[in-house]
Amino acid sequence: MRHKNQSNEFIKECFCTAYMKLLQKKPKGDITITEICDAAGFGRTTYYRHFTNNKDEMIIYIGVKRWLEYKEAHLDEVKENEGYQFFVHLHNHKQYMMILGRQDLISVLFKILYKIFGLKSDEDESLRYTRDLLVGMYFGVTYDWILHGCVDTPEEIKEKIEKGIALAAQEHTRNIN
Repeated sequence: MRHKNQSNEFIKECFCTAYMKLLQKKPKGDITITEICDAAGFGRTTYYRHFTNNKDEMIIYIGVKRWLEYKEAHLDEVKENEGYQFFVHLHNHKQYMMILGRQDLISVLFKILYKIFGLKSDEDESLRYTRDLLVGMYFGVTYDWILHGCVDTPEEIKEKIEKGIALAAQEHTRNIN
């Protein structure tokens, strides 16, 4: 099936969706660009107009795109508590997260998080390490969540983080005294 006059976003989405469906069925190393093209309904030339040989680009693209779409659709909630809303978003896409874990694509998750939460070009350079810290925290929690089967809900993650911070503060206070 050939698609004519389609937007670049739609074409990229087709490739990403095809790749994710293939990742559900077989190991990432066994998936070829030709298979992705066939599943997406586009030729290799079209693929290479949008992506390189690095198939991780598709995962990064779709991961960032999905978060930005969620963020735009839930702007008020994200403004109120971006961290919590991020985990709501991940929970909505836990099948996708589990694929990343099963396929040993956790390093790609870090790249997605860095694009989402890392230093933006319009931000003051002095925020760099603070943004890096934020990326690391999101990665650590998300990685742990994936390792444990994506079972905890966003509410449970929030409660455990809050409880953990309180316990750490108590321990710190005990050590000072």
